[in-house]
Parts: sequence; structure tokens; C-alpha cells
Amino acid sequence: MTFHLVPTVLATSLVLAAPAQALGILQCTVDQFLTTDDDPGFVQKNLMGFYQINHQPKSVRVLMRSDVFEPTNDVFTVQKSSGIDTVAIRNTYMMHSVIVVPVNPDSEIDSKGSVGVTIALMGNAFANTWLLDCTR
Repeated sequence: MTFHLVPTVLATSLVLAAPAQALGILQCTVDQFLTTDDDPGFVQKNLMGFYQINHQPKSVRVLMRSDVFEPTNDVFTVQKSSGIDTVAIRNTYMMHSVIVVPVNPDSEIDSKGSVGVTIALMGNAFANTWLLDCTR
């Protein structure tokens, strides 16, 4: 009888070395877009974006793609995570951004089968808010 311990040890070490699981990867569409801009075309363009949100313990990565805007890939730093929501921020010299993501999206699914996520972007002369419908 021959035992093969090396593959078992190797497989175990690969599992232990794997990166931490995401708290949740969500695929999102824009349900509502609120802005201080009076241009209806700007509102319509922002309603057409698609978002992927990757919620990690210390950060939230937001990938946006759209037919009308250049894609973005932003990383927000988690500031607070309660039993219900995670609040993460991203600041640049020109603007401040906040995202609020459910800690456990599966427990907050609505009757449409989606969960809400909010992104707010503020500068000196504007404020934009995206209300997203997200699924796993």
C-alpha cells in the first residue's frame, strides 16, 4: 500500500495561503440618480451605468462601466462596519465619496430580489448620488 502525503500537504497549504474571501461581490444597475446638475441628459447618462462592488473587510472596490463614460475602478476605505451596513470613503483633492454597502446582502434582499447600495460624490460645486439595485 502506497501513501501519497505530498499532494495532501500541498493542497492544504494552498488552501491556507488563499486570499480572504470577499464579504460580497455585487452586480448593480442604477435605480435612481440624484444630482445638483439641472441637465436631464447628464441624469440619463448616469442612469446607464453598471457597477460591480467587491466588499472586503478593509475596503470596497467599485468598478463602473458604461457606454457613455470611461470605466472607473475606485477603492474606498472602510471607516465603520456595523451589524447592518459598511460605510467606506474615498477622498481626493477635488471631491469626497462615500459608499454604504450592506454587511450581509443576502439578509436584506427586497421583493425584487435585489439589495440597495448608495454611492455619494461631493465636490465644491456639485453633489451626485447613485441609488443602486444589486444582486449577487
